[in-house]
Amino acid sequence: VSTQSTWGTARVWQKRRGDDGSFSVSQILSLDHEGNGVTCLDVIDEGNVMITGDRKGVVRLWDLQTGRTRTQATHSDQRDILCISVDEENEVITTASNDGSVKIWDERVRRCNHTLQHDGNNAILYLRCAWDKKQQIVSSDVRQSIVWDTRRPDQILHRLNRNVNITSCDWNPKVDDLIVGLANGNVISMNTKTGACRDIIRHESPITCVRRSSSMISSGDQNGELKIITPSGTLRTQTKHTQQINDIKMDDTLVLSAAADLSTQICDAQTGQSLYFLLGGSLQPRPNNPPHPTKPWCSAVSFDAYQALVTVNSMLRLYLFDV
Repeated sequence: VSTQSTWGTARVWQKRRGDDGSFSVSQILSLDHEGNGVTCLDVIDEGNVMITGDRKGVVRLWDLQTGRTRTQATHSDQRDILCISVDEENEVITTASNDGSVKIWDERVRRCNHTLQHDGNNAILYLRCAWDKKQQIVSSDVRQSIVWDTRRPDQILHRLNRNVNITSCDWNPKVDDLIVGLANGNVISMNTKTGACRDIIRHESPITCVRRSSSMISSGDQNGELKIITPSGTLRTQTKHTQQINDIKMDDTLVLSAAADLSTQICDAQTGQSLYFLLGGSLQPRPNNPPHPTKPWCSAVSFDAYQALVTVNSMLRLYLFDV
């Protein structure tokens, strides 16, 4: 488990099961960014290497066996790095900044191979690369989503611009489907092969997050409403959250959502039925740990093997569940 901090550290945690069957989470490594807030990270090479970006525009590769920096480079001087994406083969690393630029690096961040630039220099809010046969990158800012063909890096393959603020994106390269959430409550699907777009979900309030798996689509909004398109094509709606949904994670079995009301919901992916609704945490601010600026209280969720790890008010909570 890895986390980042505005105080300039990235931390690695380990989950352990005790003799009595209970679980605990403990810190095993703290990586120092010299006081510069860590804004994004990713872990590659089977958990042996971490990539981090900070508020000064510096990208670092860390050896998680030693806790030392392997290499570092500057994306944009004194500009926040907002996104990091690595292809599935760990051969290409991409970073995006709040100046609207996307950089394509070699696998060890020693050389920048290409720089892609968004019109208007708007901050990038989403980035993902798929190398193998596609060699494509999808990046989005608040005004546009762009599909780049990196074999012709100066040419845009497709562009989505609806004159409505984009609030969230998710791209699944395996099904050539980019899901875009908008401030007007619409969720759009764009085929990254053809560029064809269609409206697929409608909310009554601005979208806060969207997710696309191989067989499903989910979206959450500012009022806490969660909508799921199941593999059969049925649209299911869950309204148990009372405040904005900050994060959604899902696979072909489960959908997990975390909201600003300190709740985490676990739904059956096939039916959309709510299985568990977890409440935990405190609204009391912790000293020197202010809430996330745009995702207060429950800001992120992840899960595997029937364990859910939730970030609640600058704390990690581990939930065990059985389906």
